[in-house]
Amino acid sequence: MSELHDAITAADPPLPDPPLPWQTSIELHDTTPAEPAWIFEGYVARGTLALIAGKPKAGKSTLVCAIVDAITSGATTFLDRHVATGDVLYVTEEGAITLRQKLPRTGRLHVLTRERAWPKPAWPALIAGAITEAQRTKAVAIVIDSLSFWAEFGADKEKDNSSVQAVMDKLHAATRLGIAVILVHHQRKGGGEDTEAVRGGNAIVGAVDVVIELETIAKAPRTHRRLIAVGRWPQTPGALVIDRDPATGAWGVHGQGDNRADTAHIAWRKAILAALPDTPPGLTLDQLETDLAEDRRTWAPALTQLLDDGTITRTGEGVRGNPYQHHHTFRGEIPCDPTHGNHGNDPLQDSVFPCVPVGNTETETAEPHTPQNTVDTTTTETTTARQRDLAGDLS
Repeated sequence: MSELHDAITAADPPLPDPPLPWQTSIELHDTTPAEPAWIFEGYVARGTLALIAGKPKAGKSTLVCAIVDAITSGATTFLDRHVATGDVLYVTEEGAITLRQKLPRTGRLHVLTRERAWPKPAWPALIAGAITEAQRTKAVAIVIDSLSFWAEFGADKEKDNSSVQAVMDKLHAATRLGIAVILVHHQRKGGGEDTEAVRGGNAIVGAVDVVIELETIAKAPRTHRRLIAVGRWPQTPGALVIDRDPATGAWGVHGQGDNRADTAHIAWRKAILAALPDTPPGLTLDQLETDLAEDRRTWAPALTQLLDDGTITRTGEGVRGNPYQHHHTFRGEIPCDPTHGNHGNDPLQDSVFPCVPVGNTETETAEPHTPQNTVDTTTTETTTARQRDLAGDLS
């Protein structure tokens, strides 16, 4: 505190040499692109810091490896977001034997495992070496998995903002060169809202451009995860519900919302639609409860939303001998949430779109993809379901 007071009250504070490079707002607008140079649209851009956080074994590394696969394979999209092609550096705390199961086999991906880096280099030396290799390979991104392992955060240092800031400052040497940095980190056991679950001091969250939290969804299908994101760009979706097929490794998006509360409805929408037939008479609430193996009070809000937006149809009178029965109104692929995908480029924005798993099969070209500036950045508001009296339905 005394140092700050002395600096403010000093009679003749020293001037910076050379002078600070001020510019007008006009100059900033004229010299800065309107759209970031996206690598993974909405989440990762050239010259920025992205933090992916989650609890242990939530699937952070699996998701990051899938993102890396999309970038290095020439895929045009991943999780319905545009992807650019390029080389990636991956610094991992895992050993080769476990990493081999996750990573693609490609010359575009340059890996440093803990065995090859042992004894563990000091943080400044690690980052300097990664930047040198990124310049040699013309890599578009560096992945550090995990931040706490390689930065050697102890229990006290991780909570100390000055120690954290010193670690994060080293990464700006990479971002100044236009290289994206993706950091994998952990959440606190207690969780929290709006980045509060990210472990460590506020300096970690404050230093990055986007925080992406990967979480399980309570009482949702076990393979479902939600991505909760807070960033500096309007293009970043607040919440996605995603899924990975363990058999094929393909990823899909089930829906998009604004926050955590939206994600529970999105997950149950897909489960309900998968259980319902597409022709009458359909299933009763008792039959649906049996198929979903979950108390109907858990998924009733999602069922109400599906009825309200016309995705499913209900027949019957809801009385003994003539119960309500439900069927969905689509043939073929099961539809997802109406806010899923599309980005405003389709005139049928308010329609329900099919789920299309995204994985290694989307390798159309190995040429870098330049994101278009025609993406609608307006957040689609989740339709508010009409209030229904479900007392009779839930009895």
